[in-house]
Amino acid sequence: MSLTISLARLERWLRENSPTTWEALRPSAALADIDLASHRFGLRLLPDLKRLWLWRDGSAGGILNGLPLQPGHYFLGVGGALDEWRSRTDVSRSHGDSRSWSPQWMPITSDGAGNHLVVDHRPGADSGSVFLADLQNGPMSHRSWSSLGDLVDSLCDALAEGTAVDGHRREITEQGRLIWNLLPSESTRYRT
Repeated sequence: MSLTISLARLERWLRENSPTTWEALRPSAALADIDLASHRFGLRLLPDLKRLWLWRDGSAGGILNGLPLQPGHYFLGVGGALDEWRSRTDVSRSHGDSRSWSPQWMPITSDGAGNHLVVDHRPGADSGSVFLADLQNGPMSHRSWSSLGDLVDSLCDALAEGTAVDGHRREITEQGRLIWNLLPSESTRYRT
């Protein structure tokens, strides 16, 4: 499904079911800000990434009050994405670490602990794919999508059907905010 259709579907679901999360989304990013980010990134941003930021420029009110595109991963606007990219790229370069980070990955989410969902801008068959870039372990194939459209579409399916995502189920708080709760069967995996 196209990203435009998936974003319209997500917007409709948020308006009807999670008004607080919907209201926390910023308006569209300015094209000049997207172009500046592309210049600083040093690569032409892929059209779907531009489309995502032209839809909404992340969330207001801090990272943990925003739209969780996946459990624990909150949607970044242009400025936040560029800050996270710069930070991860600087750390990677200073440590000579090319395994866990590539400067050709642009973050679209953050978990606040250095892990991101990223859009791959490397040339080749995987260009435009989205995956979890783990701070310690690098790319995590169990959390990957072929495109931003596939990511948003799978999110919409989970929201609409109430299905689990990575061991979490969506919940709407009394305040109308979308959160992901760890399923009881999954929480036993993390006990010591």
